[in-house]
Amino acid sequence: MKGPLCFGLVVVLLLEVLGSVLAVDRYVKVGGSLNLRPKASSDHFNNILWKHNGNLVVEWVEDKVPVEFYSTFKGRSRLDTTNGRLEVNSMTKAESGFYSTEINKLVQSDRYDVKVIGAVPVPEVTRKPLTCGTGSDQRMCTLACNGLESIKDAEPITYSWKRDGEVIPDSSSANLTITNEEDTQRVKTYSCLIKNPVSQKGE
Repeated sequence: MKGPLCFGLVVVLLLEVLGSVLAVDRYVKVGGSLNLRPKASSDHFNNILWKHNGNLVVEWVEDKVPVEFYSTFKGRSRLDTTNGRLEVNSMTKAESGFYSTEINKLVQSDRYDVKVIGAVPVPEVTRKPLTCGTGSDQRMCTLACNGLESIKDAEPITYSWKRDGEVIPDSSSANLTITNEEDTQRVKTYSCLIKNPVSQKGE
């Protein structure tokens, strides 16, 4: 009996791994709303179940079990029984994780890797050193996007820089190095933009 049991366990674990690999990423802002709709095509839904990290979120069985939400999802969620769409409001980081669904007692292939992240903060551009000199060893200055203390909760982050409102090609770092030369001296403003999947802010 050990052989079949071990084989079954391996299959289950393999399915879980494959599910996590094939899951679709969904980013949601902290305090925002999550909307998930299964791809299942059916003329009639009679049984809907959603799970979060393997735990029940909501269950509904036509004429038998009314829509019932569980745990922290109570009081701020909605299930559309006509199409299986799940809506969760006031999302917190605790709701990050994998979401899966069963429709009419059939496990669906749709899996969602939900990531609840914060909005990016407003950046502030600083220059180091404070002034760019004219000597050969003092002409380089570095502009930095600062004020990003809370950036960890907002990852993944991307950066871009603008020169007088025009995007600077290949400027994808938090720092921008400039040289004190004739072309640079004609520039009025440098600004940085930080962005993540749920927000963007610039200086």
